[in-house]
Amino acid sequence: MTRNEETLWRRWAGARDGAAFAALVALHHGWVYDFARRVSGHDADAEDLAQEALLELSGAPEDRPLAVGLKAFLGRRIGLGARMLRRAALTRRRHEAAAAAPEATPA
Repeated sequence: MTRNEETLWRRWAGARDGAAFAALVALHHGWVYDFARRVSGHDADAEDLAQEALLELSGAPEDRPLAVGLKAFLGRRIGLGARMLRRAALTRRRHEAAAAAPEATPA
């Protein structure tokens, strides 16, 4: 985390300074979206993952350790979210395939 990021984070965590959080989002939004796009493979999913990660970052800043770093935190959140999306898509495909399969008739 750079000195500027640390200063902004401390302002956000200490006084809930909205301008500081907006500056952090502005600094990282491009990277967050690009990373989410790479791991999800879809624009719409990337937008959702980026928004979720940034929203989670905004909640309870005192619980977010500075030692981890913002990119590490955001990257982990995006990675976990993308895994959940892939799992949900696989489950949906299985259910759709099962529903589309003809039922066996008793002999």
